[in-house]
Order: sequence, then C-alpha cells, then structure tokens
Amino acid sequence: MRTIIPLLCLLWSQEAPFSDKDAEEAIKKMKASFEGASIEKRAAAVQEALGVEHEKVIRAVGEVFFREPNPVRVAAARALGEVDHPASVEVLLKALPANQNRAEVMPEIVKALGKLGYQSACPALHEYVKRVGDPDVRLFLPDVVEALGRLGSATSIDPLVDLLRKMETGRRAWVNEGELIRVTERALRAITGQDFRRALDWDNYWRQNSEFLKAGMIRTYWIRKTQLREDVSGAEKAPPDSVLVAARLVPAQVDGNGSERQPRRRRRDR
Repeated sequence: MRTIIPLLCLLWSQEAPFSDKDAEEAIKKMKASFEGASIEKRAAAVQEALGVEHEKVIRAVGEVFFREPNPVRVAAARALGEVDHPASVEVLLKALPANQNRAEVMPEIVKALGKLGYQSACPALHEYVKRVGDPDVRLFLPDVVEALGRLGSATSIDPLVDLLRKMETGRRAWVNEGELIRVTERALRAITGQDFRRALDWDNYWRQNSEFLKAGMIRTYWIRKTQLREDVSGAEKAPPDSVLVAARLVPAQVDGNGSERQPRRRRRDR
C-alpha cells in the first residue's frame, strides 16, 4: 500500500515547488548579501536563501563549505538539514573531506545527513566507522554512528557490529569509548528494534533473521515532480521519476497481549 506522508501533503497543497526564476533571484540576493557583510549576516543570508528549496540554490550554498568561516558553514549545514532534496545530501557528502578537521562544522554536516534520512549517505559514513583507530576521526565518530542509527539502513548493521567487536577486545580503552559503545548500541536498536549487549549476539541475530527482515522492508521515495515522499511496501513498484530515500526494516514486535504487531515506521522530522 502506498502512503504519502500527510504533513508533506499539507505543505504541497499550500505551495508548489519553486521555479528556476525563484532560484536565480535567491542566489543573486545571497551573493549580494555576502559583499562586505559580517559573519553573522552571511550566515543569515545562507539560511534565507534556502527558504527557496530548489536544486540550484542548494548547490550554490554548497560552495560555502569550501570558502567561508566556520559559523557560516555551520549555518549552511543546519539549513540544508531542513531542505528535503537529494541535492542537499550530495552537497553535504561532498563537503565531508574538506571539513573533517573542523570540530565545529563536521558534526553539523553529519547530523544534517542523519536528519535528511537519505540512506545514500551511509557508504561515506561507514568509511569513518572503519577508521575508529584514528584519534581525529574518533572525535566526531559518535555523531557519525548516531546519524547511521537515524538513517536506519540494514547495510549499517555489519559495520556497527564490527565496531562493537573492536571495542570488546582486550586493549587500552579509547578516551571516548564509553560514549561510542552507548551510541553504537543505540543505533543498532534503532535499526533492528532489538536489544543486545554483545557484538556476538547482534551478529547471530542478524545472520539468523536478515533474509526474512529484508523481505518485509518499507521503501520511501522522493518524487521529483511534487517533491513529496511516498512509502512503498512489498513488491510494489517505485513511483515514476523518483529517488529512493530509504529502505527500512520492520521487525516484528510483541504487544501487551503477547501477539505480534508491526511497529509504526518513523517519519523524517521537519
């Protein structure tokens, strides 16, 4: 059964997607506002420009991550996290390497990716999980793991279980290891709906149930024409001219009467 997210339907009924002309005017205004402006005013200009949710504006704002001071980059990341468009994810992913050593900026980019909910961000975030041994990466790795939990992709289960396994080995503990263990367990619970404490238990559960759980995934698509999201379950086809946002597991749960039910899938927060 197809389901269009109700809140977004309401927004569509009030306002159609922005035009190319709207985008060009917003970009022009943003660039004019940057000339001789303070950092605070430039940050405000970025946020205002993204009020026009158009791909051209998103890509223009993406340039901020390579030439502006940290506060402007932070403002851009937070604002992009509110713009439900595949280009927002592309821009944020492109900004990751250039901002990896910016302690103020990197967590905000990662949080924005988690908030947007597009699982296309997962492979890049998995690469950071693999680099847990790097002290610089560990500084923002809890934010990466938290974002993976929010993205909810089954592809993150193995990397997260492997991360737990590394932290269970007998060696000297890392400075933020306790926090990292907690967010990793929380992310795995968010993805699977289960609750274990050892990497071995998570691994066994996934190996025994992965095929069954994958068969029942709910897929969410972003439709270009309307810029709305639509849920598709089972063997239903994807909507025309759409982009896959996420495919989420729907693990069986047991209600208070002892009978199985399917949990309500989490929507993206706006």
